[in-house]
Amino acid sequence: MLLKEMFESQKKLDRRIIKEHNLEGKDLFNNEIVAMVVELSECANEVRFFKHWSNKGPSAKEVILEEFVDVLHFGLSIGNMIGEYEILEHDYKATLNYKDLTDSFIEIVNTIGALQHKRNSKLGIVLYVQLMELLLNFGEKLGFTEKEIEMAYYKKNEVNHKRQDNNY
Repeated sequence: MLLKEMFESQKKLDRRIIKEHNLEGKDLFNNEIVAMVVELSECANEVRFFKHWSNKGPSAKEVILEEFVDVLHFGLSIGNMIGEYEILEHDYKATLNYKDLTDSFIEIVNTIGALQHKRNSKLGIVLYVQLMELLLNFGEKLGFTEKEIEMAYYKKNEVNHKRQDNNY
């Protein structure tokens, strides 16, 4: 999946937020890392795959997709912060396969943690590509197509711009 246009859209939103919230010159990388983990957890909470103690089923597909693209938003922001050509031009594939959503979730969190420590190295580029491919695999396991993910991303990006219009 080519994410180049999504990286560009995310960059525009992030620049707007930075300008309007007087964050110029601040290193927001760790905030983005935390936000990505939180949004991934919110997505997991809607899917409920880890809640062996509960009989309640998952939320509606649209709710889960919106939570998933929230994770993607922060993933794209992190990629823009690293900003290497290999990241922005990469053709991401959901090829990394884990047996279930629980293993996939844990591997995403572990990769986010590793990336936080290696962001300024060549290993950081490798970890970032792995992270995004794990995330796409997670989305695929949730039953979403690349087209659904892309359409939902742009819809949520528009919502996020409107939130900024309203002093969110």
